[in-house]
Amino acid sequence: MDPGITKNYKKMNSKFFNIKIIITGMLSIMLFVTGCEDDSIWDGTDYYLASFQIELNATTYKATISSDSITISVPENVSLDGAVATVEMSENATISPDPSGITNWNEKHTFTITAYNGDSQTYYYSVVQTSVTGSGNIILTTQDEVEAFAAQGITELQGSLIIGANEGENSISSLESLSGLKIITSGLVINPTFSGTSLSGLENLEQVGSIEIGAVTKLQKAAFPALKSIMSDLSVTSSGIDSLEFPVLENVDNTITLSKNDSLVLIDFSSLKTVASDFTIQGKSNAKLSSISMPVLEYIYGNLSLKSLPNLISVSFASLTELVSCSVNSLTSLESFSAPKLETTYGNLYFELPALITLDMSSLTTVGGYLNMYSSTQLTGLEGLKSLKTVAGQLYLYNLTAVEKLDGLSALVSVGSLTLYNMSSLSGLGDLSSLSEVETLTISGTSFQSLSELSSLQSLQTLEVNGSNIEGITELDVSKFEDLEYLRVNNIYNSVAIKGPENFEGTLYLYQTNFELDGFNEVKTLSLSGFNSSSEITDKEIGTKKVTGDFTLSLSNISGTFNLPNLEEVGGKLNLNGRVPISMPRLKSVGEFYSKQALPEGGTYSFPSLETVDGDCYICTKISWGYWDEIQMPELKTVTGTLTVSGYSSSRKNTTLTNLNGFSSLTNAGGITIQYNTALTDYSGLKNAISSFTTDHWTVTGNAYNPTCQDLVDGKWTSED
Repeated sequence: MDPGITKNYKKMNSKFFNIKIIITGMLSIMLFVTGCEDDSIWDGTDYYLASFQIELNATTYKATISSDSITISVPENVSLDGAVATVEMSENATISPDPSGITNWNEKHTFTITAYNGDSQTYYYSVVQTSVTGSGNIILTTQDEVEAFAAQGITELQGSLIIGANEGENSISSLESLSGLKIITSGLVINPTFSGTSLSGLENLEQVGSIEIGAVTKLQKAAFPALKSIMSDLSVTSSGIDSLEFPVLENVDNTITLSKNDSLVLIDFSSLKTVASDFTIQGKSNAKLSSISMPVLEYIYGNLSLKSLPNLISVSFASLTELVSCSVNSLTSLESFSAPKLETTYGNLYFELPALITLDMSSLTTVGGYLNMYSSTQLTGLEGLKSLKTVAGQLYLYNLTAVEKLDGLSALVSVGSLTLYNMSSLSGLGDLSSLSEVETLTISGTSFQSLSELSSLQSLQTLEVNGSNIEGITELDVSKFEDLEYLRVNNIYNSVAIKGPENFEGTLYLYQTNFELDGFNEVKTLSLSGFNSSSEITDKEIGTKKVTGDFTLSLSNISGTFNLPNLEEVGGKLNLNGRVPISMPRLKSVGEFYSKQALPEGGTYSFPSLETVDGDCYICTKISWGYWDEIQMPELKTVTGTLTVSGYSSSRKNTTLTNLNGFSSLTNAGGITIQYNTALTDYSGLKNAISSFTTDHWTVTGNAYNPTCQDLVDGKWTSED
């Protein structure tokens, strides 16, 4: 060994010995060896790598060294081909392979350092590319500005990139030079003046804050083959794009809105797993899109809306398990809707699909809002909902005219309200034996014989049955529905037997229905409004004894008399209307009496047992369809409000009523109004009541004789007096 070299390295007092490998054109290797402080032989067991660095064009990149790795960090736009490497390691150790034979420093390599005694250590060399960062919101309105921005070599833009202007001449035709761009932390905006047919140049974009593509007319294909994440919104609106491709996009952290893109024929979201808010695809009258498939989409944490896509035939969400709500309508050609793994929605489901043949939501168990299905006239069954157990709101099945049974809902346990409307092929409700909780049931325009399939219901509070021109309903037995508070039956042409409890603490409303009542001896509220004109009804009788609340009776389309032979009390308002004779021979008391009932041929208005009206008593003596010749309330003693005997108006006056003798037992009244009776001359029937109220509660006008209160006190009971 050269004495000078030995002398110099004795001063280092170090076990390391330096091997400097300088890669030059000749790639020669120079080894400089230092001994220990003395000239004794060391043990030769060290194989440590002290440093590793690469120099390129006068720039040095130092490696990070761990126990077994060598990592060089360089900007993404830098290539290390032809670089110079410098290695420092333990004295008298060797390195393999010889770095002098390596030129492709952009790739991975494996090096082994061997100590003098034969021990060795393996190191793994790799390159990590770092972003070239730019900041601020960049607006590019010309092709020259695009090229100038690209020349900066920026791979990560901390801001927004806006391509083109909202209006004006087309000025940018190509984005090819932007191929190095990988990250945009804020928005990417493609404005209408962009005139390119594709977004080639953005194919390496991996992450973006948001994407907004406006009303571009020449852009045909928008492809983002490397984009994995959108941190906010994706919006494509009113464009001429026919192909929209996001093949590796996994998540959108806010909304997706694809609106009014009628040229669109292809949507590729084949890797999309999560949408953090609403997902909307909406076309116009000429939208061309024929299919939608989201094979791995699992979660939509917002509303899924598909609307106005007239050529859409199939929709498939093969992996979707959860969404907030869904609205699918104005898809006139849609034949298949499939979401076989969907288990839960927290909001509403709305489907209006007239061409629907196949529905598969076979794993759906819970709907947090309502589930409405409209006018799917080709759908023959509801097996696509076979796992459905709970609908918190309304389950509305409307105009599903080909469905014959509801057996597909056999798992259904709880529904806020159930509406079956115009299910014209439904011969029975089918197997609904699991259904135990329904607050409101509405059946309209649906043929069935009875409600026997719903015998398991215990929580039913409201039941509405509407015939709507459909015959066949012959029996409604509600006697076992203990919580029932409201029963309404409308427009049933054929005779229907309605059976209820003896004491019904709810409202019974019968409208234009030919009914027979069984039970209902006591009812809280009763409303009977006419009979259907398609059937001739002669005489009618119900056995109700007491109405604790209001009783409304409005009758037409019946010949003969409507009889309530057992009715004794109406606790609320008795409201009478129509042109049919009414018989209430035992009625003794009402809360309020209001009558616009009259007969076309006149006659006697008679309530022979009525004693008390605890409120106003209004009797219309003339209305457009009829009048009364006489009023007989011989037992009436008290009217706590005002007794009114009146024609309907000054233009509709009674011309036949001559006296008020039918009120001869009346002793107490809060006031009396007599008007619009042009033949009335005799008030002597009020002799016992005239002193029970003050003169300011006496009103008489438009009669043949209009005495003042003092006139009656003075004995002038008739016009002749």
